[in-house]
Amino acid sequence: MVNTTSKQASLLGIILLAALLAASVISLVIIGLDSSSSTRNEDRKAEGKSYVIYTGYNHTVLLRPNIVYDNSSYLAEKPYVFLSLVKEVKLEYYVYMGGEGSLEGEYIVDVSMGDGGTWEKSLFHREPRSLNNSVHGSVSLNMTEAEEIINKVRKETRTFTPTYLLVLTIHLRGTASIAGQSTPIRINSRHTITLDYSANRLVFSDKTRRFTGNIAALPTTSRSGRTYVLGSPLPPYLMLISSVGGAGLVYYRFFAARTEDPDKAAEKEYRDIIVGAGNPPSNGRTVEVSSLEELARIGVMLEKPVLRGPGSYYVVDGDTLYTYRGNNRRSGEKNR
Repeated sequence: MVNTTSKQASLLGIILLAALLAASVISLVIIGLDSSSSTRNEDRKAEGKSYVIYTGYNHTVLLRPNIVYDNSSYLAEKPYVFLSLVKEVKLEYYVYMGGEGSLEGEYIVDVSMGDGGTWEKSLFHREPRSLNNSVHGSVSLNMTEAEEIINKVRKETRTFTPTYLLVLTIHLRGTASIAGQSTPIRINSRHTITLDYSANRLVFSDKTRRFTGNIAALPTTSRSGRTYVLGSPLPPYLMLISSVGGAGLVYYRFFAARTEDPDKAAEKEYRDIIVGAGNPPSNGRTVEVSSLEELARIGVMLEKPVLRGPGSYYVVDGDTLYTYRGNNRRSGEKNR
């Protein structure tokens, strides 16, 4: 009885499929192959926006009094000066984003001294301040006080090192945005100045550093030349294809349906907002969801892309990370 019923269902499905195909062909003949109507859909893939963030400093050196050096009391933007002649160093630090886009968040500035390995002492610390597109500030360092620290370290450790380092560090925490898309950023930018007693030089280096990244963008669709045939925006050949596809869908749904992996189904349904990416950010709050479909719905609601990383899918919304790890192996393979 079961076999008989199954055969009858299969036969009915074949008859229905043939009938739908015949109806599609008849519709095509009625409309006419010479129809000049057409619709062109241009789907552009999701393309990320690249950002560039610059950090750095400029310097001005004040000389000790009663010293004639280059006929000046101060020197600006020299690659090095004689260390024994320096009274004070003024560092003008900066942060900005190149091209289009904006920066929002906060920054911290530190200046420290050390031998580059065994010890380091803080000379200056600026508490967190708001960051709005760019940063410009300055700090002055008394070199006499710096040399006193070095002399104390030499006396206490009974060691002599000919080279020491001044390190300017700029800590950035915030968000980089371009054309409505954004991504969190965490940058620690270090710039070194060398006190070389063996050559009696104060050497300025690492003047500018460049940080790059990518902000994922959602795909867009544009349409041109839209015309209609019998109230439909599809030209005849597309009507035929859609009719055949519809017939196949009906046959598949009612007579040949098989259980499909829910993650694979979600990937197909939301493929327009799923974008390949790297590892998710580690800062902020993490919310794990139970399925890829749920994560995709969150992305649609927040108007954010679903990022496919090496081991998970995730959506970034400010400091909150929504993540799904139910199909780690397959998502990891796709990103190789």
